Order: sequence, then C-alpha cells, then structure tokens
Amino acid sequence: MKICYDNLEGFKLTSNGVFLKNNRDSYIEMDACKRCGNPYLTLKGRPSDYCGKSCSYIGRKYSKEARRNMSKAKKGSKSASWKGGVVKKGLPLYDTYAHRLWCDDVDYKYVGGLKILKVKCANCDTMFVPKLSTVIHRVRYLEGKETCESRFYCSDKCRAVCPIFWQHKYPKGYKSFFEYTDEEYSVWRNEVMIRANYKCEYCGNRATDAHHIKPKILEPFFALDPDYGIACCEECHYKYGHRDECNTALLSNIVCL
Repeated sequence: MKICYDNLEGFKLTSNGVFLKNNRDSYIEMDACKRCGNPYLTLKGRPSDYCGKSCSYIGRKYSKEARRNMSKAKKGSKSASWKGGVVKKGLPLYDTYAHRLWCDDVDYKYVGGLKILKVKCANCDTMFVPKLSTVIHRVRYLEGKETCESRFYCSDKCRAVCPIFWQHKYPKGYKSFFEYTDEEYSVWRNEVMIRANYKCEYCGNRATDAHHIKPKILEPFFALDPDYGIACCEECHYKYGHRDECNTALLSNIVCL
C-alpha cells in the first residue's frame, strides 16, 4: 500500500485504531489510484480518486483534456477580461484610460458599440484615436513608471518635430547649450579678470583663471554671463571650485528643478 506524505500530513492514530485528521475525518484504505495504480489511504468523509497531490496535480488538473477545456474557457468572449476585442485590435477604451490621462485633452467616439478614446495631437491639435501601446506608455510616464517623455502625435511628421519626444531630462540637442566658441570664452574671461583687477578674489594673489560660480552643466544659459564668473589663482580654482561637492562627476548627475 502506498502512503504519500502529502496525503497523510497531519493525521494521527487513536487508541481505537482509527486514523484521524483535524479531529474530524477518519482514514480508510481505498481502491487503486487512478494515475499510479497503487492502493492508498484517503479521508473517509471526503474520498479522493488520487493517492496524493502529485498524482492529482498531473492526472486531473493538468491533463490534456483539462488544459484544452481551460484554454477554451479563457479565450475570446468567454474570458473574464474580454473587452470586445479592442486589445487585439490595439484600440484604447475611454473608460479605462481617460481618467488616468489627467493632463491631456481627451474625447471619445463609438466604434462597434464600444466607447473608444480620442486624444489631441501635441503638435497640430488634431483629435485622433491613438494606438493602445502609445496610451500605455503615456500613462506609465504620468504615473512615474517611465522616464522617457511620450506624448500623443497624430503622425510621424508631428513626432519628428517634437524636441522632447522620448527624452529623459533635456530637449533634443541640449548639449549645444553647453558649448561656446573660444572667442566667446575669451571675451567672458577678460570681462571677469578686468572686473577683479587681475587679482584672485579668494586670496588676493595674481589671478590666472576665470571660474564659473554656477557650473555651466547646471546653468548653461548663464555660462557667458560675467556676473556668474569669479577670478582666481590656480590653487584657489581647484580648492574652491573643483573639490568635494563641486567636482564635475557629482555635478553632472544633478538636475535643477
């Protein structure tokens, strides 16, 4: 006789020779297991066709016929999540996504009796029905689950002219904000030096460098403003401008809000 631990877990034998489990049901010997063919013990009040969970799991719940029946029960209109086939067609439902697009202009139209979402193009203000995947990306961005900006565009042309589409922190071409010519830098440096009379504004020694008080990586629009520059010697430039929290590696990871 086969005795499976998972079948007899928690049982005890009384002084009367009766197997009990949870002080309620007795165990008796039954016929052979429908899957493995071995005799087994099972609950008298709730007899089972299988000797244990392993045979029951394989033999009953996940047989080929059971899997086919489960698959049929979950397909198409029989599925608990059936929404009229809009997922397969890539159409967003208005009632599902409209309240989650709190900063976009939305509307709806009926397609085959279904209330389909319409949104406004971020470039030309045209109302159109977006793809379901586009709506999902937009919702995830608004909920803080994605960092790439993703707005609604009615065409590839409108998407191409948007400067922030799929950008993480800055608009397209933002690196150009940090760049200036050698001539522009020379004019800015001379203005800073003349204002300080070529003396280090930290220690009073002869100034050799012009330092950005607010680094250009944080304030690119003021990189050539003399009011944001300070004259200093080489030692003070490193000591006060490029150490600890002011070093370039740390500043490059800071985003001003």
